[in-house]
Amino acid sequence: MKSITIEQLESLDACEEGLALFKKYCGDYIEVTEANALKVGRFLDVAWASENLLTESQFLAYEGAKATLYKAYLRAREPLYKAYEEAEATLYKAYLRAREPLYKAYEEAEATLYKAYLRAREPLYKAYEEAKAPLWEAYEEANEPLLKAYEEAQVLGFVKAYNND
Repeated sequence: MKSITIEQLESLDACEEGLALFKKYCGDYIEVTEANALKVGRFLDVAWASENLLTESQFLAYEGAKATLYKAYLRAREPLYKAYEEAEATLYKAYLRAREPLYKAYEEAEATLYKAYLRAREPLYKAYEEAKAPLWEAYEEANEPLLKAYEEAQVLGFVKAYNND
């Protein structure tokens, strides 16, 4: 029977947490048996162990078997998940019905508050619009020669490109 030793794990740079768990549950070594695997499986990092303790051919065989097991798990889980989804949908519909009067009250209160907000905001926004008008006029005035120069350069660029076969 093959064993896994603490020295073996240390030489493979196992993490401190994993080494501590191994030491706690297995001591200095553990024989690799089905019974022992089930005993320590709750703390065993199977992904790390398969990548570090198996040969390449063992790893490939393990990955194939794992994929088959996972498909079987998904098939077995399907009716359970479907039953869950159906029960959850019923609960969610009941939740929506129960919250309906609360949500309606919220929407009514929100509508009233929003109208009050718009009324309070109105003079502020009007002052903003009035203050920005001269800024926009100054911007347009300053931008006019830049825009004209850009448009002329664009046209001249087209002429140059067109005449350079």
